[in-house]
Parts: sequence; structure tokens; C-alpha cells
Amino acid sequence: MLFFAYIFNAGAQTFDAKFNANPASGCSTPHTVFFTDQSVNPDTWLWNFGDGGTSTAKNPIRTFTTTGDFTVTLTVQDTIFGYTDTFTQTISISVPTADFNGSSLFGCGPLTVNFTDASSISGTNTIVGWAWDFGDGQTSTDQNPTHVYDKPGNYTVKLRITDSGGCTHEKTRTNYVQVLGPDVKFSATSTTLLGGPGAVTFQDQTAASSPITSWTWNFGDGSTSNLQNPTHTYATSGTFDVSLTVRDLDGCSRTLTKTNYVNTISGAFDVSKAVFTGDHERFSVAAQELFPKSLAFNGDGTKMFVMGGNGRDINEYNLTTGFDVSTAVYAGNAERFAVNTQDVYPNSLAFNIDGSKMFVLGEFGDDINEYTLTTNFDISTAVYAGDAERFSVAAQEDAPFSLAFNNDGTKMFVLGNSGNDINEYNLAVAFDVSTAVYAGNAERFSIAGQEMSSRSLMFDPYGTRMFVMGESGDDINEYNLAVAFDVSTAVYSGDAERFSVVAQENRPFSLAFNNEGTIMFVTGLTGADINVYSLAAPVITGAVANQPVNDNATISPFSSIVVADPNGDNVSATITLDGNAKGVLSGTGLTGSGPYTLASTDAASLQASLRALVFDPTDNRVASGSTEKTTFTIQVSDGQRNDIDANTTVISSPVAPTVSLSSPATSPTNGFDITITFSEAVTGFAVGDITVGNGTASNFNATSASVYTASISPTANGFVTVDVAAASVQDAGGVDNTAATQFSINADVNAPDVTITSAVADPTNGAFTATFTFSEAVTGFAVGDITLGNATASNFTATSTSVYTADITPTTDGTVTIDVAANVAQDAATNGNAAAAQFSITADLTAPTVLISSTAANPVNGAFTATFTFSEAVTGFSVGDITLSNATASNFTATSTSVYTALITPTTDGTVTIDVAANIAQDAATNGNTAATQFSLIADLTSPTVLISSTAANPINGAFTTTFTFSEAVTGFAVGDITVANGTASNFSATSAMVYTALISPTTDGAVTIDVAANVAQDAATNGNTAATQFSLIADLTSPTVLISSTAANPINGAFTATFTFSEAVTGFAVGDITLGNATASNFTATSTSVYTALITPTTDGTVTIDVAANVAQDAATNGNTAATQFSLIADLTSPTVLISSTAANPINGAFTATFTF
Repeated sequence: MLFFAYIFNAGAQTFDAKFNANPASGCSTPHTVFFTDQSVNPDTWLWNFGDGGTSTAKNPIRTFTTTGDFTVTLTVQDTIFGYTDTFTQTISISVPTADFNGSSLFGCGPLTVNFTDASSISGTNTIVGWAWDFGDGQTSTDQNPTHVYDKPGNYTVKLRITDSGGCTHEKTRTNYVQVLGPDVKFSATSTTLLGGPGAVTFQDQTAASSPITSWTWNFGDGSTSNLQNPTHTYATSGTFDVSLTVRDLDGCSRTLTKTNYVNTISGAFDVSKAVFTGDHERFSVAAQELFPKSLAFNGDGTKMFVMGGNGRDINEYNLTTGFDVSTAVYAGNAERFAVNTQDVYPNSLAFNIDGSKMFVLGEFGDDINEYTLTTNFDISTAVYAGDAERFSVAAQEDAPFSLAFNNDGTKMFVLGNSGNDINEYNLAVAFDVSTAVYAGNAERFSIAGQEMSSRSLMFDPYGTRMFVMGESGDDINEYNLAVAFDVSTAVYSGDAERFSVVAQENRPFSLAFNNEGTIMFVTGLTGADINVYSLAAPVITGAVANQPVNDNATISPFSSIVVADPNGDNVSATITLDGNAKGVLSGTGLTGSGPYTLASTDAASLQASLRALVFDPTDNRVASGSTEKTTFTIQVSDGQRNDIDANTTVISSPVAPTVSLSSPATSPTNGFDITITFSEAVTGFAVGDITVGNGTASNFNATSASVYTASISPTANGFVTVDVAAASVQDAGGVDNTAATQFSINADVNAPDVTITSAVADPTNGAFTATFTFSEAVTGFAVGDITLGNATASNFTATSTSVYTADITPTTDGTVTIDVAANVAQDAATNGNAAAAQFSITADLTAPTVLISSTAANPVNGAFTATFTFSEAVTGFSVGDITLSNATASNFTATSTSVYTALITPTTDGTVTIDVAANIAQDAATNGNTAATQFSLIADLTSPTVLISSTAANPINGAFTTTFTFSEAVTGFAVGDITVANGTASNFSATSAMVYTALISPTTDGAVTIDVAANVAQDAATNGNTAATQFSLIADLTSPTVLISSTAANPINGAFTATFTFSEAVTGFAVGDITLGNATASNFTATSTSVYTALITPTTDGTVTIDVAANVAQDAATNGNTAATQFSLIADLTSPTVLISSTAANPINGAFTATFTF
């Protein structure tokens, strides 16, 4: 015997479900995910993908066709040990669709477009990011941004959205925004008038797709022009904003403003007018650089850069005040930048306009080295641009000392000491020195006639003036350029325009200006200092001459004065009167008694102090009718330069006392106080001097010698006038007063009336508007002033100052009353109103109800009358207001104003519903009815049918049960209603109201028929039945007989065929049903359903018998056969033998007789 043993160590088996899904999230459909089983020791897998799909594969692939979060579950089993474990993971599929729209997509610029995000998302993620590209270089991350398009053109807008799962989608609308209008541009022949005020010619350079219809220039000094290319003369010194507004044929208008575009400051960029500002303005860089060679500023002068030969460094300084080097603070060693890697003899430093590039010119390699600054004007972020960006000027100059660019960086200039020339270069790419090309000797300009040791080169911002500073004469030489930034057109301005800095520096190396050209900076090797020079004086303008004032009043004579200092220096003022006896000047900060002074402060503060000064002319210096002029001279000074204005004058006049009449009362009034104010103290004024029209004066009182009061009482409705005549009083000098301007006010002494009205019908079914109409304008009327009976008020509104409305809401059925009491409102004259006549109306708030009824039976088999009974009289109810289902309405009749009838005709079998909706009829208060409770009954218009059936076989050999099934419940059906041919009915029974049975007994062989005539039964709606389809079957009551026969001889010596012939077709007959004596049967065959054969094989010699018993076969009616008459024959199965014999001797010698015996 063989035994198997299995030992299980439960502690050694690990079982865990886990899988990986890739990718586990998707941004589109269909989305295919590859699942990789990572379970430990399973042998079966069942996946449920969360979308209705499953799999039993180990590593299935599933394609998800819809969006959403699908929880995928893996159930694994170890069928050997019976372990089961489950692992789930979510597959997230989200499809964002970007879309957007905008408002005002077409129009004149600047065009403001409000963009609205219309994006959608399919799935459970949310949209979390919006990235807009407006097509004009601007972007936004707002969901619904507003963007302003400045320039004309067509703009393509893009929106890219991102959902919380990282899915993105982008929508692009090409040429979505169209901005019309001109693109305004202009220039000027010269915007810096170096000698001070003068003429400037402007050129329009506007581009427009539609014809331009107008130009409007604003020159910033109060002057304008409508010419396309005007010339304007500036009459005052200063900096001016210039604006050009252009309108085109489309009606679009655009404006371009250039700030501080024109500079008419006297002395700007005129070095001959330079004045050293003093040692206190000098700034030393010796702590950082002993040999400073180049100086540069950023655009607003808040950063200063000094490069020197001692440390070959660029040092950075921060200036608290732009271009004021006295406020400079060294930025620290961390901000220092070394250039000695590229050149050990750096001589000149320059920046591009925005400070993103820096250029250093050196003498060691005669190269210009280019640096890129990550942060503009922050040299600590400078990175050498590489040798490929280096440019050599050695071919033109082997001792280059100074470098300069024009404004747009397309021209470069190098000043050198070997030839004392200025060499000009053209740059194909702005501020990219690697693209520089020498302009040729024809463009070279020599300054040897003025300077043999040139060190620094500068241009004014417009390229029309050039300055060269050198060491041989310690001078700054000035040159005029006929063509801006074209040094070949330079002309020396003459020795008179030359300026020497030798008093401050005898080895000058670098020259710089502020933006306006009003401050000049020179640095040199002698003192390692930056020396500051002022080129412009402070300016005072805005004087007003011949300002009139009464000698008993004061005036601010300098209210329009403008003080400016181009250098931003502090400024002081000295004010002198042409005669101190003419008056006194006073004000904050003013010192002295003539001359007067205002201490040094910034120009704006000095201007404010000057404008606030007050001049009080001395009274009565001249006779009545005469005047006196006072002239003021103002000198402003910044410590180096002065400006004087002597154009401010004041004309003072002696005056007679005037009188004014005033009152706080408003028109209309029903009484008021009046104040009589004289311009100075007077005597002789009494109540009798007050003339009142339509009123009286009382309560006269003197508040002071110049102010009096009185009470005025109107006599009747209408205007009240108050006058004080001339010569009523005299001032201290005996001068009579002038007549007062008449005071006039409207008087109203009548109380206002009020009427209450409403346009609502009576009765009313709800809130209505009441109107309260006063006979004149009133104040103080409020909702709380309305007294109501059986109602509340709301929505109180003032339609005008005399008409008010309120919504009146009845509380319950009954009378509503409205009242307004007296004195709840006041007219402009504070007269209280009279009480209103009461307004009343009947409230009917209850909606009529309606009941639908009928006396018809339910169910009903035809048209019937429905009655509609309202709870009160109504109007508006018609046959069309009856809502029917499965029926139509006719013969609509109003029995009364509250009762109506209609004939309802069902359409087909089924439920008939009758409804009356709400608000189709109205009572006298226009209350709409409530909806009726639905009325319904069953319509049965179809006669019941009856089906006769039976489960009995056909044919049948005896009584059978027949079922009579009606299509619906019926009454009146009885056994007598059943007609049977060749049979009888009995045992009648009702299984239900629809199903009945009866036992049918055939009478004889043949057809049995069953009928049910029409109208022998009725349904609930009394519909009589239709006649049934006749039911019939065959009755077979006779048993089949069987005959056994054979064609074999009798006797027979072997097997033979027997035939079994039934009198009718039978079933169930088989070989086993044949009874045999001394034989066996085989080869049983059905020749037909009534004839069968079998091979009968005798067993031995003797009689063979064949029998068929009764009931071994059945006919179609299941009648069993009768027994067959026995068939028999003799079987002789033995062959005969033969014996041959003879009586002859043996041997025999002749013929003999033989005998053959069988």
C-alpha cells in the first residue's frame, strides 16, 4: 500500500493582492489602461473595472470609453489554501474642453474686451488653471480677464485650461479681436531748445488704415494746433508734455502723449553757462578708485557707476536723489564688477537704454567688450558676452579713450588719443557691437584743433550737440551737429562755448550730463572726485499784472506764480515792494518787513508758500475814485544762479460801505430771519431803513457795528422783498452806503391738501397701489403717516415731491380704509397738511373653488353629463377651460353664474379624467379659481369577447372540460347559454367573473361543436358579449381491432413474416406487445400507423402461435385495442433422411437392384 503525506507550514505562506495601472489617469476617451498584477501567490484573478466590465486574465487591458472616476477592484484567490484578498485603485478620466467668448470684440482702440471663460469638463476633475494669450504680447491667468488693446490690428486669442488632474486643452480664435484707429506717432526737429524758449517743428508720423480726418496737437503750454505738421514757439522756460490726437474716417480717435518731450530750460547742455556748485556737492570715489576714468548713470540718476584704472573695477553707487551725487552711497564690494579679465586698461563705460547691456572700451586690446546684465543696471549680475561679441577699433584708433552710442543703439562713436579723432560705426543690430561696421574716414571727425589729449565724448539726447573733454587744456569743447549723431556734420561752437574745469580737476577723464542737460559731472585722476556743475538757473513764471483789490480787503498776488529749478536744487525767494507804505505782505515762513524773504526749500514748497502770501493794501491812501499800483519784485536763487520777476502788480481802490442781505431761509417760507451785513462798521441804521414788500419787519437787533438782524413776517402768498436804500448809513469816514441788492423769497402761508386715490377695481382681490396727491410739494411724508384699516402698507415711493404711492395689502376679506391725518407732512414753507378724505374699498381675497361631479355610473359605456359647480359666481369659464383626457366635451351650458354642465364623450376604453385648471374663471374681485380636484371614471366602450377552449386531446374518447374565458368580468352567463352539438353540457361552474367551465359529454363518434351566442352575458358597463368562435373536436368512442396474418405456407420450415393490421391508426404498439408460442420475434417494423410487421422465428418443430393482447396500443382518442384472434401454423424444421440398400451379394458380378428408403 502506498501512502502520501502533505505537511503545511502556515507561517511560510504570504498572500497579498496588488496591481499597477498604467496610465492610471487620462485626458481623453477612449482611454486604454494596462493592468499588471503584482499580487503574491494567487492562482485566480477576478477584475471588476468599475464600468460594468470584468476579466479573469492575470494582466488584462481595458479601454474606458467614458469619463469619470472608476474604482477598479482586483480579487485574487489561492484556491489551494483558500486565501482571498482584494485591492482597489481609482482610474480617473477627465476631458477638459476650452472655450471662451468676449464682449466688444470690434471697435476703436484703446478697446476694452471682457473675456468670459466658457470651458467645460467631462469627468470629476475641476478646472484649476487658465492661461490666456491675447495676441498682443500680453497674457493673463485670471479666469475671466479684462484686457485693453492699445494698438490697431487683428488679434488671435488663445485660452489654455488645466484641470486638477493635469489635463490641458487649448482653444484658439483667429483674428478674434479687431481694433480700429490710427497708430499715433510723431517726432520733432529738435526737442531741446538749448538757448531757452524758441520754435519747434513737429512731424506727424501716424500710420492709419482709414483716412485721417483731423489732427489735434497740445503743446503742453496751453497752446494747440489742428495742422498736421505744425511749428510752435515756446515762450517760457521749462519742460513740456506734448500730445497728438488723431481721428480717422472710422470715427476712431487715439492720443499719444510724450512726457517732458520739449525742454526749453535756458542753459541746458550749454557748457559755457556751467557754474561749479561747490565743494559740498563734490563726491569722492577715492575709497574705491584712485584713478577714475569713466562715469555713467542709469536712466533716472538713482544709480552711478565709476570705472577706474587702479582696480580695473566698475563701482556702483546708490543716489537718494536722482543725479545728486552728494547723496551717493557706495553699494558695497558685492556690487563691484571686475573687467580686468577682458582689459587691464579700461578707459570708458557705457550702457544701453534699459541697462540690460554694458560696454567697456579698453586701451590694452583696443576692444569694446560687451556684457549682459540679468538685472538691469545691476552690474553684480553682469556676464561677459564672449569673444564673439567683442569688437576691435584698433584699425581706427590704438589709444581709444571714450565710447558713446546714439539713443537707439544703431550708431557707435569712439574717441581716441592717437589721432584725436571721433570714429563713427554703424550697428546692424542695436547695441550689438559685434555687428558694428566702420562708417568710413568721411564720417571721422577730428578735434585736434581743440584738444590733443582727448579723454571723454558725450552727446545731448538728440544728437545735435557733441562735447569733448581733454586733458591737454582741461576743457570741455562744444560742437553743433547739423545732422543728429552725424559727427561729419560737426562744427566747433567756438572758444566762447568752451568751459574749463581746471579749477576743480587738471586731469579730467570722464564727462556726463543728467537727462535734461542742466547738470554736468566731471571726474578725473587728480582728486578722484566727481565734480558737479550747474548749467541752468531756477525759473519763476506766472506773474499776473494789474490785479484789482479794494483797499479794505486783501489779495493773494502770487496765486499763479510757478517756481521751478531744472537741477532740483533748493530755492529761496526775496520779495520787494516798490513802496512799503503801500501795504503789508504776510504769510507762513515770511521774514522781514520789506524786503521780505522765504527760506531756501524745494521749488514746489517755495511755490506753495509764495501762492499763500496775502497782501493787505493800506486803506484810504488815495481819494475816492482814484487807484494806487503796487509792484512786487521776486528774486529766486538756488545759491549759484538767480531769476527775477517784476511783473506782479496790484491795483487798490478805496470803496464806499456796501450792504448785503442774507437769510438761511429757503423759498417758499412762511416767515424768516434776515441778516443785514455792511462791509465795514456803520452808524445810523434802524428798522425803519428796511423796506419790506408783502410783509413786515420786527425783532430788529444790532449784532455788531456792521451786522444787523430782523424777523420778516409774510402777509400773503407770493414774493416777499427786502431792500436797504443807498445813503441809509455812513462809515467812519462819513461815506454813504451803496444800495443793497434786493433780497427776494417766495412766501407760502397756506396748508397743503392731500387726496387718496387708486385705479384698482372695487372689490379688489389683493394688494393695490394707492396714490397720495398733495396740492403742492411736501416733505416729511412717510409710510408711517398712512393710517390703515384691515390692511398694511409697503413699497412706499415718492413719485415726485407732491405725489406718493404705496402698495396696500388687505389683511382679510372686508372693507379696507385708508386715512392721512393732518400735519404729517409740510410744504416748503413748513405748513402742515390738512387731513385727507377717507378712501375705502372692499377686499375679496378668497379664490373661488370648483367641484366636478356626475350622476353617471362608473364604469360608463357612452357619453355622460358632468356638472361644474363654483363656490361663487364667476365669469370667463368656457368649454375650452375643461381639460379632458380620453374624452371630448360638448353641449356646454351655464345653468347659473356658478353652475355649468357639459356632455363628456369618452374617446376609447380607459380612464376618463376631467380637470379645471386654476385661474381660468374669475370672481367679481378677479380672483382666479383654484384648481378643481380631478374627476375620473372608467370608460368601457368595448363588448366583452368570449373564448372557448379545452385542454382535452383531439380526438377525445369521452367527456371533457371546456373553459369559457371572457375578455372582462361579465354577469348573466349560465349553462343554458352553451350550445352543444353531438354532446351534452353539465357541471357548469364560475371560476371567476371572467372564467367559466362545463363538462361536455360526447353522444357518439363524430364532431362535437360548442357555441356561445352574442349578448348572453354583460360587462359592468352593460355591454353584451360578442358571439364566440365555435369550438369543435372529434369524439372517438370505439376501440381499434387488430388482425394477425402471414403469407407463409403452413407448415413452414423456417422464419416467416407476420403482419399486424389495426382497424385504425394506433400508437404504443411495440415488439414486446406480441405474445408468441414456440417462436421469437425480431425485425419489428411500422409499415404505417396501422400496419406493423415482425419476423417470426419458430423455435422447434410444432405449432407456432401468435397473439396480441387487448390495450397494448391506443388510437388517437386513447382507446385501447381489442385482443387479436390467435394466429397459428405448423413449424417443420427437420430435413428427411434417405437409406440406400440392396439384396445383392457383395461382391456382385452383375446388375443388381438398389432400394432408396426415406
